[in-house]
Amino acid sequence: MIGAGVTINATLRDDNRPLPRTTWTGLIRDGLDYLVQEGYEDRNNRRIEDARRWVSAPDATLQDLLDAAGRLQELLQQHGQFPTSFLREIETLQRSHRRSYPSQAVDSCTSTPGWPC
Repeated sequence: MIGAGVTINATLRDDNRPLPRTTWTGLIRDGLDYLVQEGYEDRNNRRIEDARRWVSAPDATLQDLLDAAGRLQELLQQHGQFPTSFLREIETLQRSHRRSYPSQAVDSCTSTPGWPC
């Protein structure tokens, strides 16, 4: 089975680090930025600031990340933007796709006897 690891490798930057928006924290940050940039929320809104703090804390716990994701979902739904912003992000990632690892991995996997693909 080909999973998220292939997707991450397919979207690496030139310095071989993942694009920020391909990580959970990056996706949450991107969603918060979207709400502000599109004028749905003010950058200084406490709900936005709290979510940013939860996702950016160096000692963030899983619960902090889930709280930030939940807050983002609430705000996107409140403004009728869920799942619109996520679909936009997926389209952006598809357009910026620069490597052929996934197709090579699928070709390799499907041509290798015994691989559970």
